[in-house]
Amino acid sequence: MCCSVFRMWSRVSWLVLVLCSYAAAGTSIDQSLLLVQTPDGHGSGFLFGDARTVVTNRHVVEGMAVGDRVDLHPVVVEQSGWSDLGSPSEGRIRYIHPSLDLAVLEVSGVAPGNPMEVRASVSSKFLPRGEAVLAHGFPSLGSPMMSRGIICGHWRDPTSGARFYLTDAALAEGSSGGPVTDTAGRLVGIAVAVYDVPEEVGYEWGFVIPASVLSAVFPRGTGIGGLPKPLDVDALIRSFRDARVLSTRYDRGRDAIDRIGAESPTLETYFEALDRYVRGIERHMRIERPEDAGKLIEFNLHVASSAAARAITLIIRDDLPDGDVDRFTAMTEALDGVLVEATLREWTRIGHGDTDRVMTAMVSMMDVISTTADKAAREAKKACEILSGLGAAADPIELRSRSFVDFPDQLSTMIMGSVLIQRTRVALADLPSMADMQAELPSRHYNTLTRIVRTMEAAIARWEELDADCRMLCAIWTSEVDGGSPDEYRVWLRSVGLDVAGSDVFIMQPGETRTLGWDVNPGIGQLSVLATSDGADIDLVLRDPDGLEADRDEALDHWPVVSVERPRAGEWSIDLINATSGVVEVEMEIWE
Repeated sequence: MCCSVFRMWSRVSWLVLVLCSYAAAGTSIDQSLLLVQTPDGHGSGFLFGDARTVVTNRHVVEGMAVGDRVDLHPVVVEQSGWSDLGSPSEGRIRYIHPSLDLAVLEVSGVAPGNPMEVRASVSSKFLPRGEAVLAHGFPSLGSPMMSRGIICGHWRDPTSGARFYLTDAALAEGSSGGPVTDTAGRLVGIAVAVYDVPEEVGYEWGFVIPASVLSAVFPRGTGIGGLPKPLDVDALIRSFRDARVLSTRYDRGRDAIDRIGAESPTLETYFEALDRYVRGIERHMRIERPEDAGKLIEFNLHVASSAAARAITLIIRDDLPDGDVDRFTAMTEALDGVLVEATLREWTRIGHGDTDRVMTAMVSMMDVISTTADKAAREAKKACEILSGLGAAADPIELRSRSFVDFPDQLSTMIMGSVLIQRTRVALADLPSMADMQAELPSRHYNTLTRIVRTMEAAIARWEELDADCRMLCAIWTSEVDGGSPDEYRVWLRSVGLDVAGSDVFIMQPGETRTLGWDVNPGIGQLSVLATSDGADIDLVLRDPDGLEADRDEALDHWPVVSVERPRAGEWSIDLINATSGVVEVEMEIWE
């Protein structure tokens, strides 16, 4: 009897102690917890380091910039025990991390509470599976909430290498940025997202950023003063300008481009900094000797490749808002215009009145282009392998065995290679015969050009060995990003092994739709239809033998394209549409 009473009392005591620890955790967290209200919604945050520094998720302040204002609502607990939101304080965005989903705000005016205590062990070790945790924040109801759960598992993001806890503590929209603590109320992580599982599963897991990553947000100490120093574009410009040796100047330029990419949190801030930097150094982008002309081309290619990698990273992260693709294209074209003008200026300056100087500069530039194209063709195989592996994303076991961290750089290299390969084809077609060059050029130029031609031919051969589907995807990407033209698209179609299987010209009346049939034979790897007009808006719709829509291009352009991979045999139909109020002459080509 005594023993059973003792056992019962032990259980009750243990339960009381656990419940009291949860209550104590909730009370202490209330002094650190804040609702972050933005023009587009709200999220959660907490005081960290001092009473004026607030940590939240980057996506909570998505679309806002450093310096923008937010409202910060503290938690107020009445004497009766009732908890609710208090009057807001003004906050300002002070830092947005370029890769982690974290942002830092500064409280203006009176400090609202006490900063959170961080569990010491989480700075060097991860929590084990099964450890009890509490999630704090403001889910959709906008009321301070606390939920209990455990660390269910550990998950690594294959696209970034970032590590997350998975928890069954209840999280919902509005919980983002809220602290996740142990049962003693010490910070162990930051709530960031809810795992999107099928509705019929009946449960969901929350993603939690381990607290150890806060050292990357505050590398110089706690509080606002511990944040990284802001990117100083003017200092980077001065560093480029002050370099007296040409090779040092362009080395610093490439390093600066890499820093801008690594430290810019959004596409807009990235391009603002990149545009400012390139325009700031443009007049100092010189060619001191004709044989150094390739250094300028090498720098230009690095800028283009870095911009592509940055956009790919944002797309993979699903961090590219609607409409930003068009802005990305416009900003890329503007930046490309600055670089082209600088190159043409230097080309004119060094080659004025001296044929040998012009030839030396041209050979130097072609050497860089051919070498870069060959390197891109070699490395494109890695990108193609990753692209083929993306289809395994539905298999979690296969997904865990793969890493896509380097994919943005590899795909940008492949895109650059696609463009350079096309330029290489054009350059080879424009070159005189080797016999003519040998007869007309000095031996040093002829020997260098001979080596360049061999490198170009090898690059083209390697490119044509790549998987046709992979090359097609890259061709479509470059067409969309660069704007492109029908002629360039035809070159890209040929580069992936397609050829014109049929063509015709039509005179179409205003608003007319003309439906054409096309018989696809078995074994065709790709079916593409290209229509062109003289500046008029035309559309295309491609339907399979069952009449189901396979692809549609209704963009406001004069050369729509529709494509389908591995079309099944049978009678396909093509709707050609004159979307204008005038008579249009349209040429249509079918590629297989």
